[in-house]
Amino acid sequence: MISCLGMNNLEQVASNPQPLPKLWNKNFIILVLGSFVSIIGYSCATFTLGKFMLDTNNNDILLFAFSLAISMLPRLISPAIAGTYFDRHSRRKAIYTIDFMSAILFTLCAILFRFDALHIVVVYAVQFILGAQDGVYMVAFDSLFPLLVTTNTTRQAYSINSMLWPIGTVISMPLTLLGYEKIGPLTMFIVASCLLFVTACIEIFIRVREPHLMPYEPEKQLKLPKSPKQIEHENNGGTMEELIERKERNSFFTDFREGARYIKQEKGLLAITIYFFVVSLCGGAMNTLTFPYFNGMENVPLLGGTVSGLWVYLVVFGTSTIGRFIGANVQYHVKFKASIRYTVAVVVYITTNIITIALLHLPIWLMCTTMFIEGMLSVTSYNLRISSTQLYVPEEKRGRFNGAFMFFNMLGSLFGQIVAGLLGSTTLTVPIIISCVFAFNLIAVFIIVIPAQKYIKPIYNVGL
Repeated sequence: MISCLGMNNLEQVASNPQPLPKLWNKNFIILVLGSFVSIIGYSCATFTLGKFMLDTNNNDILLFAFSLAISMLPRLISPAIAGTYFDRHSRRKAIYTIDFMSAILFTLCAILFRFDALHIVVVYAVQFILGAQDGVYMVAFDSLFPLLVTTNTTRQAYSINSMLWPIGTVISMPLTLLGYEKIGPLTMFIVASCLLFVTACIEIFIRVREPHLMPYEPEKQLKLPKSPKQIEHENNGGTMEELIERKERNSFFTDFREGARYIKQEKGLLAITIYFFVVSLCGGAMNTLTFPYFNGMENVPLLGGTVSGLWVYLVVFGTSTIGRFIGANVQYHVKFKASIRYTVAVVVYITTNIITIALLHLPIWLMCTTMFIEGMLSVTSYNLRISSTQLYVPEEKRGRFNGAFMFFNMLGSLFGQIVAGLLGSTTLTVPIIISCVFAFNLIAVFIIVIPAQKYIKPIYNVGL
């Protein structure tokens, strides 16, 4: 229970408005910097694992699909467990603990490779562990991030967050491929391990109060500085009772059912969840097929010379990440009117699906052009969804919602990877499979998102 002294102190502060921290405060800078270095480290390691597996197994799409599916399996459960766990435990501590664990894991990969023991079974085990860690990490990050921003800075904060992945991948993937070809997988695993160790050391210095922990460790939390979200809440006349979850501890299954029930009751969130299940299914298929598809190409003409297919892969999808970066930068400076946010989202969903349907049937230069546009639009879609839903869902239910939402996303990706692996082993070509998959995604916009606009608009059309 919260001590009377602690509660009195908190109530007194609520009556004295405090200046809101700027977006670029110490904790936000640390979280952004740590996330950026973490993205580079994970990208380096996962790219190395994927190429190593394809090169040692004759570019087998089915084995590659199973590898991705195995990494997705724990993501089905770990986000749901994490969503419940992080409603009562520190999200801040989980973030740097997972990065320390990943640094150790990639060091182990380097050792196993050195002694020629990084066999396919070991790769599958590593993928399983990474999947479990990633599911927990994303729930912790998505639940902590809203505490570090205020309502007025939410749009800019999520725009910055969405810039991290494109910048990180644009930097890391070409360097990783070059390093893989010139100095080998061993060094790349060591580089990834060092980057994640540095990340964890940076993230340790995040110091912020987590209001949901007040019922369990009030003295410890009162020693930490208030989060920007708490200061804003108190300045608006909010009470501590509104920030603190008051409920008995339930079993994992009870809490997960509660998160799923909450989504089911909220028709707008339900429609969004179903549509992004389809999006994840199609994305899982895309990721499974394109990497082996380009890896199997040799002597591809590019810029007056010939290169391996993976360099074409990096150029094509690199333009998408550049588009994401520019789109996120535009989102940072440009604010959509609340009344058109839903309409913008629907236009983006339709356009990106049309682009992807045609993608692999185009010449390389046109692939790059269309993927640049797709990248700009995709980051708009992400920002609209994540900023809207995270504000719409109450803080005390956010962990459960994020866990359940991620569960259905991972389930969609898993199905997409398995289906893609099976289809990739048939006589159908990869371009035809990708076109059919995203035609299905396009149809989903018209049978899920548009019919539910009455329920989705109140979520998306918020002023940020």
